[in-house]
Amino acid sequence: MVSQIAPDSYHIFRPGSWILAEGEDAHEFLQSQFSNDISSLDVGQTKYGLWLDQKGKVHGDSQILRVGDESFYLFSYFTDAGELIEKLESFIVADDVELEDRSSQVVGFSLFGKAVESFERIKSGDDLELESFHIQGRRGRSGVIDVILSKEQKDSFLNALRSTGIADSVDEAAIELLRMISLVPHVPGDIGPTELPQEGGLEKDGVSFIKGCYLGQEVMSRLHSMGQVRRSLALIESSDPIPSGSILTVDGKKVGTTKTSLKYQDHFIALALISNTVSEVQDFQVGDGEGGHIAKRADLSDGQN
Repeated sequence: MVSQIAPDSYHIFRPGSWILAEGEDAHEFLQSQFSNDISSLDVGQTKYGLWLDQKGKVHGDSQILRVGDESFYLFSYFTDAGELIEKLESFIVADDVELEDRSSQVVGFSLFGKAVESFERIKSGDDLELESFHIQGRRGRSGVIDVILSKEQKDSFLNALRSTGIADSVDEAAIELLRMISLVPHVPGDIGPTELPQEGGLEKDGVSFIKGCYLGQEVMSRLHSMGQVRRSLALIESSDPIPSGSILTVDGKKVGTTKTSLKYQDHFIALALISNTVSEVQDFQVGDGEGGHIAKRADLSDGQN
């Protein structure tokens, strides 16, 4: 299964969150809530992590970009800015920190291949006064960067990008396909308030097991040292539709639930949370009643980017 993304292309998107957090206590406050360690984050650097509850369940994710001594941006593809601000503000007591949703003021560009080089030339050139932020992308392929800039600069940047020979625009379906075959979960759609980070592999680069106290830290530490989760994210495929939220069964027993689903060429794929007791070669029935159809694990041998 191969991603349909040209090596030199771009994708335009609207961030789910682009939140400015600033104030004398902004750094300390974010450190106390974020699942990863930002204690040594320098200006211009980013760190990926999660926003958990006390039970360690995932309520959102962000890349935190430090832009000043007391200023940070919280960026996420999917986590809703309003919901994230509401969650964080519930923990602000006497902290000097303000959260401002600026998501509607910006546009994002995901750049692939030589488009990254084109961005560097545009940024350092004299033709366009570009005010932007760039962040390591999490689209499922290495070498991708996300550029965040004001909506007013969108057309100028797009024209500058095209003038360098980068003309291929990637649509949302191709981006979703890349994400899914790379097993990168939508947060909180695939891994959310009823799931643990470990069920989607998010603990690998989104959770610190050595930093001090943060919301959900005790559960993370306990899982890391003593236990393991019962389900894991997997990609399945079928010649028939696999609706999101479908029950997966084996021999009449529920073993999983589907999350994001997508039609790919002449068949269908879906991310699913599947019990770790199910072998890699077992097929699933989609739906827990009569008339269900068969799905199997997708072959990712040529799809990991």
